[in-house]
Amino acid sequence: MVKGYSKNIYIWLLFISAVFIYITSVLSSFHRPLLGDEVETAAGVAANSLSSLKDPNIAAWSNTFEQLGINYRLFTVYLYAIAFKIFGFTAESGRLVGVLLFFATLSLIYKTTTCVFKDKINKQGIGLIACSLYAINPFVIQVSSMVVEANTITFTSTLFLYAFLKTYQISNIKNLILAGILFGLALLTKFTIFPFLIIPIFILSIIDKGFKKSTYEISVISIIGIGLFLLVWVSYSNVMNIPFHVPFVRYKEFEFLSSSGLYKQIFELIFSTVVTVLWESPFFLLLGVLATGMRIKEFLCTHTIALMDYLIVYIWLIFFICLFVVGSGTANMPMYQFPIMPALSIVAAYFLTQDITKFNKKDIILCSVLVIFFTGYNIIVVGDWLYSIIYTLKEGLINNTISTVLPQIILKLFLYLLPLPLIFLMTKKIFKNDLTYRSTINFAMNLSLFILLVSTNLAMNIMQMKADYNINFGYGGKGTRELFNFLEKNLNSNSVVLATYDVVYNYNIRKGVSPYFPNKVFKSSQLFIETAEKERPQCIVIGIPVNGVYTMYQVFKNQEVQSFLQQNFEKIQIGSYTIWMRRYDITPRAKMGYGIKWTRTE
Repeated sequence: MVKGYSKNIYIWLLFISAVFIYITSVLSSFHRPLLGDEVETAAGVAANSLSSLKDPNIAAWSNTFEQLGINYRLFTVYLYAIAFKIFGFTAESGRLVGVLLFFATLSLIYKTTTCVFKDKINKQGIGLIACSLYAINPFVIQVSSMVVEANTITFTSTLFLYAFLKTYQISNIKNLILAGILFGLALLTKFTIFPFLIIPIFILSIIDKGFKKSTYEISVISIIGIGLFLLVWVSYSNVMNIPFHVPFVRYKEFEFLSSSGLYKQIFELIFSTVVTVLWESPFFLLLGVLATGMRIKEFLCTHTIALMDYLIVYIWLIFFICLFVVGSGTANMPMYQFPIMPALSIVAAYFLTQDITKFNKKDIILCSVLVIFFTGYNIIVVGDWLYSIIYTLKEGLINNTISTVLPQIILKLFLYLLPLPLIFLMTKKIFKNDLTYRSTINFAMNLSLFILLVSTNLAMNIMQMKADYNINFGYGGKGTRELFNFLEKNLNSNSVVLATYDVVYNYNIRKGVSPYFPNKVFKSSQLFIETAEKERPQCIVIGIPVNGVYTMYQVFKNQEVQSFLQQNFEKIQIGSYTIWMRRYDITPRAKMGYGIKWTRTE
């Protein structure tokens, strides 16, 4: 940005500020309860790893989480297992793993950047900017503070990419073996990552090195990596008495948006795209698009593959395949997209530095003022975009008020994008006398995207730090902690809670062992009623954050379900959750004098 900016204090201040923002944001939500896939990961680790880690309150869940497939993700399981063994089986211990992996990945981003752009004088500056963009991104902050395998996948895939790019031009057998071992480590994190790592490398290697040489190199890497995975898995599955086929049947999880009906598929695709873009940041992705366009234009002129091209193909391969195959992910948290963030940070940082090379102190002050102003603008005027899309829109769909909600969301979209042309026109006018016309346009666009990328990320981080609602799984849901406190206070250790697995999990680790009910129970009104009549739950918990739109609209608004609930339970509202407490208990246990007693709390 500034002449000689790779060593300039302003770049270092940007990087230090970004790391400070990350640490502050993570610490503000470090103690939140586990939800969604976090429960699957934590409970799966406890159920499948060292016997000393098995928590008595989730021992009954072992078979369930083995069936979910966590057991074959060995690197994830045992990395979290070490943390749980050292620091105890708590949410904070699991979150610490994600934070440590964040810093490890941050160092890989810097090393990969300096490797990819090793011939450029400003490679250190590009690396620091890439690290800064990664550290302040709300998506990165939230996922890295979660107990999920996305953190281990991102680390191992980035490590493999770094090793491959580092040794790409010297592809001797030693380097190929190293790349193969790291590829095997990535497969031990999650076997289904295989195509995302190999396909972009194979495609570009053929163009760059020819079919024969690229086939040889990719074959060596693949054979070593897959061989290492199979060797470890065969040994582990025999020792732990786990079926060998488990990792391979998990491919069935990739079904196109898992929905029926053309219109529903189209709606889910649009919704998933919007959620994914907002989580990753529209301006961040736009920088990736512009960088891709730049490289395509350069390739058409030179017909030469650059190392950055591997990162670009890797980004868009994951982005589009995951978008069409798994949508926005669990509870609209697009975790399957998370591995692209390190590569996207590098590509975006490189593009930003193409034209912003003549900054002086005055320009930096102007940029800082605009960042502060538009950060405030986004907090006060625009608000939390994710809350509007993920929660408010769902409420509108469930309550048939979409015609009222949608115009408000469109207005916010307009207000969100409005600063882009304003900043562009302003900076274009300011610098028109210093640069040529074409350079002025490029400079103004890059500066506008940088200002908006930083200001929107800062605004979202501040809003999420101050939020009184969920900020990852079940985004927008209020009263989650209060819900679990209520269940702990008003139920006894033998109470049956009919709810999704994450609610039951949080009840179990506080109070007792309530049975786990499969998701299909909540997808059918008839099956839900049959299960409730058979299991005689003392408490039923429902809500948008844990059940989603389909269940809330198709099942719990069903007149038969409503009549059943009103006849047998009393309704209590806590935040975004509705709790149905049984009015009386006629089970044999109650007749013996063990009937439940509870106190109504608001």
